[in-house]
Formats: sequence, structure tokens, C-alpha cells
Amino acid sequence: MKHLILIRHAKAEYGYFNDDFNRDLTDKGIEESNIIANQILIKKLNPDLIISSGAKRALHTCKIISKIIKYSKNIKIDDNIYNTNYNNLLETIKNIDNSINSLMIFGHNPSLFDLTKYFCKQSINIFPTCSTVSISFETKNWLYLEKEKLNFIIYPDLFK
Repeated sequence: MKHLILIRHAKAEYGYFNDDFNRDLTDKGIEESNIIANQILIKKLNPDLIISSGAKRALHTCKIISKIIKYSKNIKIDDNIYNTNYNNLLETIKNIDNSINSLMIFGHNPSLFDLTKYFCKQSINIFPTCSTVSISFETKNWLYLEKEKLNFIIYPDLFK
């Protein structure tokens, strides 16, 4: 069984039109990250590997959540997640070593939203900041992501 957790970065600053990569979280974004981290603790999700976009807002979200859930391994930073499409993101996932059973990825829309819709094959209308998706697959190999089960989709406003 493989387990995939996709997390969209939390609320970020506006006004960095020429430097989108370096936009940081707002106070609301920090609050959103804390809310989702606590839900991850409640749901007892323990990733074997965390990969984050190198964009400041995604990495900041990742660091807040990984600290709260006590993830002690190295976070893999992949700048290709920043401005990609869901097909490329899927290829990244398919190249994960099969010794990894639980993978958490911090990234961006539209790729995360599109990948969620691809896997879930159902109507999903919103994917706000810090949306978190948990999907399980009946497979031992990341190359064969079939027989998926949507465990949950959550976002911070559900817990306010």
C-alpha cells in the first residue's frame, strides 16, 4: 500500500509580481499551516518522505507542518514542483523509491488541484490554500498508482 498526501501552500503575500518565487506566508497562512498540522497529527499521518517546492511560501508551510508533526528526516526540495503541471508532478511521484510507503508533497495550484481531480475521478470544486488531500493506493510500486482510495480532503476553513 502506498499513501500520498498533497498539501497546497498556505496563504501567501501579494504584490511580488516580479518575484513570485519569494512570496512568503501571511499571518493567516501561518495560522492555516498550524491548523492543518494539528489535523495531520489527529489523523496520525507519518510520511516517510517529504518533498517541497523551493518557493518560499511552500517551503515555509512545509517547515511549520513538519515541525509540528515531528518529521525528523531531511526535507527534499524540488524546484521543479514550483511551476509544473500535474503530468510532471505525477512523473515525480512515479520516480519515488519503492522503499517509501508514505509520501507528502508541498506544492502549488493548479498542478496539485489537477492531480487530485485526476486521482479522485470525482467533482472537486474548490482547493483553497493549505488544502490537504490523502490518497491510498493498493500497490507496492509508485509506478502503478491504481485502485486509489480518497481518504480525505481538508482545508483550514473546515476547522474554524
